[in-house]
Amino acid sequence: MTVAEFIAARIKQWEAAPEGISTRTAERYRDLLKNQIAPRIGNKVLQALKPIDIEGWHAALHTTDGYSARTISHAHRLLSQALRDAVKNDLVVKNAATVHKAPKLGDHEAVIVQDVPGLVEKLKGHPLQAMAMIALFAGLRLGEVMALRWSRIDLDKKTLQVREALEQTKQHGTRFKLPKSKAGIRDITLPDILVSVLREHRKAQLELRMKLGAGKLPDDALLFADLDGAPLSRISASWRWSDFATRIGLPDVTFPRLAPYSRQPANRRGCGHRDDCPEVRARQARHHLEDLRAPSSGRTTARLLTPSMRF
Repeated sequence: MTVAEFIAARIKQWEAAPEGISTRTAERYRDLLKNQIAPRIGNKVLQALKPIDIEGWHAALHTTDGYSARTISHAHRLLSQALRDAVKNDLVVKNAATVHKAPKLGDHEAVIVQDVPGLVEKLKGHPLQAMAMIALFAGLRLGEVMALRWSRIDLDKKTLQVREALEQTKQHGTRFKLPKSKAGIRDITLPDILVSVLREHRKAQLELRMKLGAGKLPDDALLFADLDGAPLSRISASWRWSDFATRIGLPDVTFPRLAPYSRQPANRRGCGHRDDCPEVRARQARHHLEDLRAPSSGRTTARLLTPSMRF
C-alpha cells in the first residue's frame, strides 16, 4: 500500500466514525493529500517512508512548489496523524513524521490584526463591516458569524448566543450544524461599538426589506441572508474578504485571522491569556479601542468611526 492510498483510506474512516471529522475537514484533508502529499511522496510504499524522505518533501514543497511554512505544516500534520494510525495497527514500526518535525512558523506567518482602529476605519460602509466586526470584537469564526440569527442576539442586554455554524461542502452543499462539543456553545457579552454596528445593520436590513416590499424580518431571521432568508455563501464571503483585505494592504489577514482559530473559547478551556484564543483576541481588540478613548491618551476615536459606530 502506498502512502497516498493509506492516507485516503484513513480520511474516509475518520469521516465515517461516529464522532469523526466533519465533511468540511475531510474535504480539506483530501485537498492537502491531492496537492501537497500525493505529488511528492504519495507513490512511496508506506513501510518504506523514512524521515529523510520527509525532509526532502518539505524542501521540495517550499523551494520548488513555493508553498508557505503554514501550508507545509498542515500537510505534515495530516501525514503524521495517518502514520500514527499505521503504527497503532502495526503497519509500520515508527512514525517518520515525528522524527522529522513540521516546519516552524516564522513571525510573518502568525499574522494577526495589529492596528485595530485602522481596520475599523477601513471597514466603514463596507458590506462586510458587520461580519468582520463580529469576528474582531466577539471572537466568532466565519461559519458561526454566518449562522447568527437575530433571535440569538439581545442588543439591549448586549449579549450574543453561539448555537450553530454554517458549513459549505461539495458533498452536502450549504447546511447548518451544531457545535461538535459543549465548548462551542457559548454566550458572549458585546462591547458598545459592536452593539452600535449591529443596530445599524439591522436598521439597514429592515429598510431594504420594506423598500422592496419583503415585509418585516421573521423572528428567526439570519443576520446575513438574501431576501428569501436563505444563508449567503460562506465561500463567497471568504473570497470577498480576501479581496477587501488585499485592497486595503492587509493581504495576509484572512478572515480567521480576525479571531484566530480555536475550537474552544478561552473561558471554557482555560487558555488564560493565550493570544490564539478568539475571546482573548476580541478582548484585546476592545481594550485597544478603550485605551484610545482614555483622556490620558490625548486622542479620540471619533474620527475612526462612522456616526452609527460611535460609543
